[in-house]
Amino acid sequence: MKKPLKSMLRSRQQVILLGCALAILLVTALFDLRFALGQAVLLLALGAVFLLMEAGFFQGVKKQLDAAGRALDVESISFLGSALPVAAVRKNGALQWYNGAFRELAGHSPAPGQPLQEILAGVNPGKLQPEELYAGADLSVGERLYRVFASPLREQETSGELLLLVFFDRTDHEALLAEHQSAHPVVAQIVVDNLDEISQNASEGERAMALAAVDRILNGWAAPTGGLLQLVERGRYLFLFEERFLPHYIADKFSVLDEVRASAGDGALAAPTISVGVGRGGETLAEGMELAKQALDMALGRGGDQATVKQGANLEFFGGKSKTVERRTKVKARLMAKQLSDLIDQATNVLVMGHRFADFDSVGSCVGVARLASAKGKPAHIVIHREVSPARVLVEHVEQLPEYAGVFVTPNQGLDLISSETLLVICDTHNPEIIESKEIYANAASVVVIDHHRRMASAIEDTVLSYHEPYASSTSELVCELAQYVSGGNAIRKREAEAMLAGIVLDTNNFEFKTSFRTFEAAAYLRKMGADTIEVKKLFQVDLESYASRTSLIMAAKIFRRVAAISVWEQEGHSGFQVIAAQAADEMLDIGGVEASFVLYGENGRVHISARSLGTINVQLIMEALGGGGHMTNAGAQLSIPPQEAAERLRAAISSYLDGN
Repeated sequence: MKKPLKSMLRSRQQVILLGCALAILLVTALFDLRFALGQAVLLLALGAVFLLMEAGFFQGVKKQLDAAGRALDVESISFLGSALPVAAVRKNGALQWYNGAFRELAGHSPAPGQPLQEILAGVNPGKLQPEELYAGADLSVGERLYRVFASPLREQETSGELLLLVFFDRTDHEALLAEHQSAHPVVAQIVVDNLDEISQNASEGERAMALAAVDRILNGWAAPTGGLLQLVERGRYLFLFEERFLPHYIADKFSVLDEVRASAGDGALAAPTISVGVGRGGETLAEGMELAKQALDMALGRGGDQATVKQGANLEFFGGKSKTVERRTKVKARLMAKQLSDLIDQATNVLVMGHRFADFDSVGSCVGVARLASAKGKPAHIVIHREVSPARVLVEHVEQLPEYAGVFVTPNQGLDLISSETLLVICDTHNPEIIESKEIYANAASVVVIDHHRRMASAIEDTVLSYHEPYASSTSELVCELAQYVSGGNAIRKREAEAMLAGIVLDTNNFEFKTSFRTFEAAAYLRKMGADTIEVKKLFQVDLESYASRTSLIMAAKIFRRVAAISVWEQEGHSGFQVIAAQAADEMLDIGGVEASFVLYGENGRVHISARSLGTINVQLIMEALGGGGHMTNAGAQLSIPPQEAAERLRAAISSYLDGN
């Protein structure tokens, strides 16, 4: 290195000489300005020479640094080994040098040349990418966690590339971080969701005993966490606890739901049920409270008697084993009718649409809403893909009314009818993915949702009004209740009443499933409005081919897991096959030992699944696993895969549900 260093010294001397020349110029200028100008010209020439010398100087510095790197002796890095484990290895992992701290890390004195992989499992320098050399990689050694950083190093003798590895112990840091995360507060809101039913069906003493039992169970459930369980009002609790206890509740699937449901015993008029909303991962308690509120709303919207955990946009559901309890009060229906009436008054026109492949309930409820709008003097249109709807016969039945000329329009025609003052009413679905027209929804300024299906995570949120009641048998039932508070309750015509009654008949399987006293009240009102049950029955009639198809579906059923009947229709389903599949699924429940039935058929490139249950199996949860939804006893899904593959996924979803329950 002596010759290069001398060259560097000469360059530095040139810089000093140039500085001296500038100093002489300044001194001369003090005595003779003209002579100083001459010297300045001379120094400009010298400056050009200096710039060339300067460029050569920095190139020389770079060369000397490279030479210093090549001359670096591996043993000279030993000063790095005072506290941190340090080792030098070749690219192939052969150990070249290490310090005392590394020896303690390894637990012995490794031999030179020994592969590092044999000394510390999990470290392979040959697989380290250039970007990983400086980012670091995690390594576990025994019970300690290290972050390993690597840097290239050159050896003088062979000029072979080496890696310098430095190990930083992160065990205490990670333990502190884990403790911080485990201690993060979680907020839960708990409500006795059938408090009104308990109050109506029990005496004061029985009601007090039922609520006391719920309070005792909740306190016992919350006690192990050391958290805060506070009764904020009658039948409503706030529960604050640490994140470390939530995984246990999730693994236990919130068994407190079952404990509360069983607390009343066999003699109680109404067993209490609770809904739990858990807000997880909130940055503040206020954010956690908002997440818990949204989770509780979701649990109640799905029928209650279940728990929902919300973390960001992710939702987890637990419970939902009991049937939805009907609401005996009609206060909400009256309030919703008033709000809907006001929104119709404010709009210039009303568009109504249901879900894709609209069925009788979707069309019937849309007809009811359209009638409410027209009764208030507002133009109303129903958006529907008539060609693919299994309810075309119902559309044709209603169109026999002169007032319905041009009322049913295509989605493209509906787009032309939208203005900033148009009111869009979506019936029989709250899932934006399956609505009749996403374009109309995207362009609508005011949206109303009326639905009876249990709430899904992907729900329409940006609404001016949402009437969502999972206790109802059908959306037609809900619209029927609204109609009784609008225009004096006498606005429904005979064929409109028959359309709505057909929707109720379809979703209840002729009043066999999911009926309440309000279902029969709605049917009685429609009968009063002139609905003919014989005409409704004719709407469900099928031709001989369809009747044979339904029989074939039932005959093709296979029993799965002793409780589920599955039938797969291999051929392409024709128009109206949805009704045939639903009827077949209903009749398959008559088979002894069958608690749930599933019919699969293909139509328009998609596989449709119609699911039914006697109530012991929640087919809604099974369909949700396949991207669908519905009710505990009546649900469905659509898949863009071949029928046999869909059947395999269905069997897997059924097994997962049965194994978990």
